[in-house]
Amino acid sequence: MFVAATLGGLFFYTRSTRPALAILILYTGYVEDTLFYLLIPLVNPVIKFFNNDTAFRTPSGELLPESISGWLGWVGRMVFGHNVSFEIHVVFVINILAIVSVLLFWGSPDRTTKS
Repeated sequence: MFVAATLGGLFFYTRSTRPALAILILYTGYVEDTLFYLLIPLVNPVIKFFNNDTAFRTPSGELLPESISGWLGWVGRMVFGHNVSFEIHVVFVINILAIVSVLLFWGSPDRTTKS
Protein backbone atom coordinates (compact mmCIF):
# COMPACT_ATOMS: atom_id res chain seq x y z
CA MET A 1 0.00 0.00 0.00
CA PHE A 2 2.90 2.34 0.76
CA VAL A 3 4.45 1.68 -2.64
CA ALA A 4 1.12 2.24 -4.41
CA ALA A 5 0.55 5.50 -2.50
CA THR A 6 4.08 6.69 -3.31
CA LEU A 7 3.70 5.87 -7.00
CA GLY A 8 0.30 7.57 -7.12
CA GLY A 9 1.64 10.66 -5.35
CA LEU A 10 4.62 10.80 -7.68
CA PHE A 11 2.34 10.64 -10.71
CA PHE A 12 0.06 13.40 -9.44
CA TYR A 13 3.07 15.56 -8.53
CA THR A 14 4.90 15.16 -11.87
CA ARG A 15 1.90 14.55 -14.14
CA SER A 16 4.07 11.97 -15.91
CA THR A 17 4.00 8.20 -15.70
CA ARG A 18 7.73 7.99 -16.44
CA PRO A 19 9.08 8.44 -12.86
CA ALA A 20 6.38 6.21 -11.39
CA LEU A 21 7.08 3.46 -13.94
CA ALA A 22 10.83 3.74 -13.33
CA ILE A 23 10.33 3.31 -9.58
CA LEU A 24 7.94 0.42 -10.18
CA ILE A 25 10.56 -1.32 -12.34
CA LEU A 26 13.22 -0.83 -9.64
CA TYR A 27 10.82 -2.09 -6.95
CA THR A 28 9.90 -5.13 -9.03
CA GLY A 29 13.62 -5.77 -9.62
CA TYR A 30 14.38 -5.99 -5.87
CA VAL A 31 16.64 -2.92 -5.98
CA GLU A 32 15.04 -1.49 -2.84
CA ASP A 33 15.60 -4.78 -0.98
CA THR A 34 19.30 -4.77 -1.87
CA LEU A 35 19.64 -1.11 -0.89
CA PHE A 36 17.98 -1.89 2.46
CA TYR A 37 20.72 -4.35 3.37
CA LEU A 38 23.51 -2.17 2.00
CA LEU A 39 22.33 0.86 3.99
CA ILE A 40 21.83 -1.00 7.29
CA PRO A 41 25.38 -0.22 8.54
CA LEU A 42 24.62 3.49 8.11
CA VAL A 43 21.26 3.42 9.90
CA ASN A 44 22.02 0.81 12.56
CA PRO A 45 23.00 3.51 15.10
CA VAL A 46 19.51 5.00 14.73
CA ILE A 47 17.91 1.54 14.95
CA LYS A 48 19.92 0.83 18.10
CA PHE A 49 18.84 4.14 19.63
CA PHE A 50 15.13 3.37 19.16
CA ASN A 51 15.39 -0.37 19.84
CA ASN A 52 17.05 -0.58 23.28
CA ASP A 53 20.60 -0.84 21.88
CA THR A 54 19.70 -3.75 19.60
CA ALA A 55 20.99 -3.48 16.03
CA PHE A 56 19.54 -5.11 12.93
CA ARG A 57 21.43 -8.21 11.84
CA THR A 58 20.88 -10.66 9.01
CA PRO A 59 20.36 -14.29 10.09
CA SER A 60 23.80 -15.22 8.73
CA GLY A 61 25.48 -12.26 10.41
CA GLU A 62 26.84 -11.08 7.04
CA LEU A 63 26.08 -7.76 5.35
CA LEU A 64 23.73 -9.45 2.86
CA PRO A 65 21.51 -12.45 3.59
CA GLU A 66 21.89 -15.71 1.67
CA SER A 67 18.49 -15.20 0.03
CA ILE A 68 15.82 -12.52 -0.31
CA SER A 69 12.11 -13.14 -0.66
CA GLY A 70 10.93 -9.52 -0.97
CA TRP A 71 7.59 -8.63 -2.49
CA LEU A 72 7.23 -11.91 -4.36
CA GLY A 73 7.82 -13.83 -1.14
CA TRP A 74 5.13 -11.79 0.58
CA VAL A 75 2.65 -12.46 -2.26
CA GLY A 76 3.54 -16.16 -2.18
CA ARG A 77 2.97 -16.36 1.58
CA MET A 78 -0.31 -14.43 1.47
CA VAL A 79 -1.84 -16.10 -1.59
CA PHE A 80 -0.31 -19.59 -1.73
CA GLY A 81 1.02 -20.09 1.80
CA HIS A 82 4.49 -20.71 0.37
CA ASN A 83 7.53 -18.44 0.57
CA VAL A 84 9.32 -17.60 -2.67
CA SER A 85 12.92 -16.48 -2.28
CA PHE A 86 15.96 -15.95 -4.49
CA GLU A 87 19.59 -16.55 -3.66
CA ILE A 88 21.58 -13.34 -3.40
CA HIS A 89 23.46 -13.86 -6.67
CA VAL A 90 20.11 -14.22 -8.49
CA VAL A 91 18.90 -11.03 -6.79
CA PHE A 92 21.97 -9.19 -8.10
CA VAL A 93 21.16 -10.32 -11.66
CA ILE A 94 17.55 -9.16 -11.21
CA ASN A 95 18.88 -5.82 -9.84
CA ILE A 96 21.12 -5.33 -12.85
CA LEU A 97 18.29 -6.13 -15.28
CA ALA A 98 15.98 -3.67 -13.52
CA ILE A 99 18.57 -0.88 -13.48
CA VAL A 100 19.46 -1.40 -17.15
CA SER A 101 15.74 -1.44 -18.02
CA VAL A 102 15.20 1.87 -16.23
CA LEU A 103 18.22 3.43 -17.92
CA LEU A 104 16.94 2.32 -21.34
CA PHE A 105 13.41 3.44 -20.45
CA TRP A 106 14.65 6.81 -19.20
CA GLY A 107 16.76 7.30 -22.33
CA SER A 108 13.77 6.88 -24.67
CA PRO A 109 11.65 9.89 -25.67
CA ASP A 110 9.00 10.85 -23.10
CA ARG A 111 5.57 10.36 -24.65
CA THR A 112 3.76 10.05 -21.34
CA THR A 113 3.64 13.71 -20.24
CA LYS A 114 0.17 15.23 -20.32
CA SER A 115 -0.29 18.74 -21.69
